[in-house]
Amino acid sequence: MGTAVKIALISHCISNIIVTLVIFSLWRQNKSRFNGISSWMFSFLLQAVGMPLIFMRGIIPDFFSIVLSNTLIVAGSVILYFGFGDFINEKILRWPYLTAVGVFFIFYTYFGVISPNLYMRLTLIYFSVAIINFQCVRILWKNKDSNMAINYELTGGIIFFSGLFYLGSMFDNLYNHYDIDFFSKGLRFVTLIIVSQLIKIIVTFSIMIMVNRRLLLTLEDESVAKENLMKELEYQARVDILTNIWNRRTLEKRLEEELMRAKKYRGKMSLILLDIDYFKKVNDTFGHPVGDSVLKKIVEILKDNLRKTDFIGRWGGEEFIVVCAETDEKTVWKVAEKLRKAVDNYDFKLDIPLTISLGTATFDNIESLDEILKRADINMYKAKRKGRNITHPDICNKIDKENPVDSLEILNSTI
Repeated sequence: MGTAVKIALISHCISNIIVTLVIFSLWRQNKSRFNGISSWMFSFLLQAVGMPLIFMRGIIPDFFSIVLSNTLIVAGSVILYFGFGDFINEKILRWPYLTAVGVFFIFYTYFGVISPNLYMRLTLIYFSVAIINFQCVRILWKNKDSNMAINYELTGGIIFFSGLFYLGSMFDNLYNHYDIDFFSKGLRFVTLIIVSQLIKIIVTFSIMIMVNRRLLLTLEDESVAKENLMKELEYQARVDILTNIWNRRTLEKRLEEELMRAKKYRGKMSLILLDIDYFKKVNDTFGHPVGDSVLKKIVEILKDNLRKTDFIGRWGGEEFIVVCAETDEKTVWKVAEKLRKAVDNYDFKLDIPLTISLGTATFDNIESLDEILKRADINMYKAKRKGRNITHPDICNKIDKENPVDSLEILNSTI
């Protein structure tokens, strides 16, 4: 074995160890994130073991330096192909390739030990590696992942060049019909080693770039997922999950804001507190799923009959509050009556009639939120006591303090 060949082989062995360590580091950091990296690690390890065995030709038995070494290299190429398939989620039927490696081993044993024939061995190794390389190119180039397309095309292009190189080496061998020790063809062998070494290094870095790109995309996806999760949690914190309207916490905040604005500009702010009549009977008779569907339907009816400036929230259980900005006593009663009639006129297709009782309250520029809520609550329960399916207005509550007559009659006389 010539000095140039020895130097080339030593260099190739060292570079194989280095790139294997690089892939090992990549594997250790990302083995749980992506498929295929473990296969790449095993592939590089097999080839890193196979190359030194070739270097030990004449020192160890030919079976190890010829048969085992080249079988490990071919097996490593096949496992590299499996790794690409796993990484891009391309299903590969593996047993034909593993069977082919077994067949390669048998032929190499025959042409390497039993009936030594360099011509057949070179043809076999070049052809096998070229075919595996083109298979890698096929699955890389046909993948439709737009986010990874450039990386797959680049890696495929490098491996395609590798396949062409080994295919060219096979035709060179067929033309020159090498039938003596290939090591004696120093320049050809050195060229083969150097080009193989460069290809291996470039493929290693292209794999690193692919993994880093996938990692970046994964981190971006995780970031978007976290952002969406935060939005969802924020939404759930603000909204009643069943009815998809504001929950009590959000409603209290909005009420405070509307109250402050009304105080600042001395405007009118009214609210409606409403409760579904005999709702417990619905749950007890038909079950909670039907009760939930009734709640959602009533909310839908209420939203369809509100003005654009009004907003609604679930106060608790079957109680809801409608906030009406810039709305006086008479107008809020009309809004409430519209809601009451809309629910009363809807056919829920249940044996139990479904209605709502409502109480209104209008801010008088001096009271607190608790006070206006209390007045609305009192008015709603007055509507309950009067027989339900009634809107009890706030203007009556104020007049009742001075003249305890029928509130609804007073309202009718003032409107």
